[in-house]
Amino acid sequence: MKMRTASLGLLLVWLLANPVSRVRAQQDETIYDADVKVVKYEVMKYPGPAGLQGRRGVVVVRVKLDREGKVVDATAISGDGVLNVYSLENAKKWRFEPNSHNAAILVYNFRLIDLPASCGADYVTHFVFYPPNFVSVTGCGFSAYVGEH
Repeated sequence: MKMRTASLGLLLVWLLANPVSRVRAQQDETIYDADVKVVKYEVMKYPGPAGLQGRRGVVVVRVKLDREGKVVDATAISGDGVLNVYSLENAKKWRFEPNSHNAAILVYNFRLIDLPASCGADYVTHFVFYPPNFVSVTGCGFSAYVGEH
């Protein structure tokens, strides 16, 4: 019994001292909208290959920040695999006011439209940032690219 108690005690000390467990706990914290303040964002175009494939939907990204609010890492929490790649690439270019979580959440909403008048030669994409952390990216759907209406 003493051996088991000692082993459990050592395990508990290791878990408390291990930085991985602290990082995991930090990743599970709720980040409220009031904690997210964008200093600079990067406009993005609707990813052409994703538009051609008809990919649309919501991508949720969690970014890790350094002490100056620069993004040092980004992880897709949910979303389409192809759109995740483009969202992560974009999110790494953003900058935030530092916060106690050293993190922020970004929500990307990718929409495709098939309206001929909107998808003419001049219309490539439409990007709108809605503070504190929501992005809408609208592009032309597959049928607009191939002229099927």
